[in-house]
Amino acid sequence: DQSRNLRGLEGSDSVDVRVSGINTGGDSSPFPATVSIIASEVELVGCERIMGEFGGATVGSDGRTAVLIDDESRVRISLTNIEGGSGSEGDFWGTDGGDGAPAVHVRGGSELTITGDGTQVIEGGWGGASPGNGHSVGGYALLVEESSQVRISGVTLEGGWGSHHEAPDLD
Repeated sequence: DQSRNLRGLEGSDSVDVRVSGINTGGDSSPFPATVSIIASEVELVGCERIMGEFGGATVGSDGRTAVLIDDESRVRISLTNIEGGSGSEGDFWGTDGGDGAPAVHVRGGSELTITGDGTQVIEGGWGGASPGNGHSVGGYALLVEESSQVRISGVTLEGGWGSHHEAPDLD
């Protein structure tokens, strides 16, 4: 196994960057997301898994996004599994479980192309369990905003599940 374990990765104001063989386990990243790409041209190829940070030990904390693409970035992701961070559990005293985070969040007029061989999965983070009557929401596999463009081929997109076993609405 030639993958390298990283806490996080950020590309900012960069051109022609290629990253391959990384694996992130959802540990505490110092960046806005596990992989943050801001105003850059980046290619992520053959990464075993990129995982958003888990909501953590704090009751009801939301998960964190696995890959954030912003500020007119151009990104290609190929042959890579991505999972948004899952929310932490709620409690019996009224704190809802934390919400799951998107696996990939594209905004700021960015362009993204995702390709795979049919075995890759991009999955939103799961909402944290809510033992009482609380509620948490699963994260989107892909959240696209602000005139961004996305092309997808050969990957499966799955929304994360919430505390009531509901996938997120796709409105």
